[in-house]
Amino acid sequence: MITVRHITRDELPSVARVKAVAFNGSFRENTTADQLAVSGTPTRRVPEGGGIYAAFTEDGKMISTMECIPYELRVCGQTARATGIGGVATLPEYRNLGAVREMFREALAEMREKGETFSLLNPFSRAYYRKFGYEDISSIRRWRIPLASIAKYDAGGSVRELIGAENVTPLVEIDRKMLEKFDFSVDRRAADYASDRRANPCESNFRTYVWSDDAGRDRAYITFSRREDSGEQVLWACGPMANNGVGFTDATALRAILSFLRTFASQFKSVIFPLAENMSLLGILPETTDVRQTVRFAASLRIVDLEKAMLLLRPRGAGALTLKITDSMCPWNDGCWRIEFDENSVLSCKPGSDAPDAEMPISALMPLYAGSRGGDELDWIDGVKVYNPDAPFCALFYRKPIFLVESF
Repeated sequence: MITVRHITRDELPSVARVKAVAFNGSFRENTTADQLAVSGTPTRRVPEGGGIYAAFTEDGKMISTMECIPYELRVCGQTARATGIGGVATLPEYRNLGAVREMFREALAEMREKGETFSLLNPFSRAYYRKFGYEDISSIRRWRIPLASIAKYDAGGSVRELIGAENVTPLVEIDRKMLEKFDFSVDRRAADYASDRRANPCESNFRTYVWSDDAGRDRAYITFSRREDSGEQVLWACGPMANNGVGFTDATALRAILSFLRTFASQFKSVIFPLAENMSLLGILPETTDVRQTVRFAASLRIVDLEKAMLLLRPRGAGALTLKITDSMCPWNDGCWRIEFDENSVLSCKPGSDAPDAEMPISALMPLYAGSRGGDELDWIDGVKVYNPDAPFCALFYRKPIFLVESF
């Protein structure tokens, strides 16, 4: 029989040991709980003890672990609490016994008790975590731009290097301005920017530059490291986990920080950085022949509390929908829900007995809810059954700009 609970502080070395074995890493047996307690995760510190679950055998052996990391997400102009899942690890000889499933049951129930609305993770396998209700909601376009393809652009202002000892507030504010336009972007804090890696850029191979306009307002930044990619020396501006590498408040600011990169053309061939899938550099770059894009999927998302989540939506018309949702991991979401809404807000989301307009698992609801699919694209989502095609799906579900690059 497997039992699941929060770990104690003294069990932090056991957690590290399980992760090292599961991920074929290394672990020093004399590592102390005090040393591990301050290391946290690359994105945010895991709350001491309380943010880590573990599964145990009957004789008390720790066989699986999972970290829960607090976030706040922007959703339809509002902020909602969410938990990021990371560090999911199981000893090889104890896999396929249901330990991870039991940890998710405990974690999701606790998330709901704490008033959290969503959960997100970066899966090693999308299909594996879909079993627990998680689903892709967007993709990120990773641009590879030869520095020779960037136009010289005189926007005035100045550029300065940001050192670790300097306040990272400029990055927080630039990102906040940029990301407020996107759903499911993370409301970041200063701790998310790995400022310790800037303390000595010459040692860390990690640099950040900020562009300020003539009025002294910080409007763009780029964070990059030196890397070899496809046989070329490149500026790798894909950021330290929670940081997308490039931030800008508007198109002028983006042009200005890209123009600054021309100064590195004698050392580097290209720059690589991610943008949201609906952000295009067409019209900004004078030459696109050698520009390349690659696509990677962003974090997977799941709704923890369906009723709370629906009340956040901003419809584009009035009406009512009845959805039959199946959710084996969160039984409080399972069943028929009648959703009533006007042109401005969802008025109510309550269990209902009406015949459903559509039926779907909670994972299939995610692309519709998040806005990566619209109500006229139901046939593009596996698991969706439509019973009333005339129902006002498009008034409640429509495409939205999404930018989620966080990792865990």
